[in-house]
Amino acid sequence: LAAAILLALLWRNRSDLRKWWPDPVSLAALGAALLIRLPAIIEPAGFVGSDGSLQAMVAHRIFSLERPAPVFIEGSGYQGTLKAHLGALAGVAVGGGDLGRLVVIGSTLVWLLGVAGTMALGRRLGGTLPGLVAGLFLALSPRFATIFSVNNVGEYPDVIGLGALALAWTATLGATERRGFAARWACFGIGALIGVAMWQQPIAASFGLAAIGLLGARALAQRDPWFLAAFVGLAFG
Repeated sequence: LAAAILLALLWRNRSDLRKWWPDPVSLAALGAALLIRLPAIIEPAGFVGSDGSLQAMVAHRIFSLERPAPVFIEGSGYQGTLKAHLGALAGVAVGGGDLGRLVVIGSTLVWLLGVAGTMALGRRLGGTLPGLVAGLFLALSPRFATIFSVNNVGEYPDVIGLGALALAWTATLGATERRGFAARWACFGIGALIGVAMWQQPIAASFGLAAIGLLGARALAQRDPWFLAAFVGLAFG
């Protein structure tokens, strides 16, 4: 239900989303990010260790239709199970035989979100070249970050992906004249992305302070109370 409502909100703001659609160069950067992580998808055993397997065990429970689906990793009150849910969904397409592969796919998907969101933010703030350089830094990342993006140790890739997307949306809204009632759904959507990121790992509050802080400063200058929809979205997320 939450996913359906969030998708409906994104559809309502599809004019914003079109501005984020990658150009061919950006698509090539996303392809490069996927390509260098392909070995982990093909053979995840060397990448997913004991800590990373926690998400795999949750993915197995979800894929096996056990209910209720775990909100957090068992034994932890701050590590959300988004990657496990994405991995279980991937299992519908590739089969659930290799649990490591499922969570590597989930982790790669949220990392690609981070690449796309960072490129969109860079383009909005500095133009095409800064956006491309920032995206390539995440796509062709240093060794430790590349391994971290697939080994499922911690939920930081989730935070980077969702947080970057929220900041890109904030920058896009800030560059328009839309305010007040017309901006309510965008503010709600930004808050919801931050909320989902904070479900994964509370460190996402840093992205929230940046995104909602900027929305608040803009609203204060324009005496616009409708930005409070971001807090409703945050609670929803």
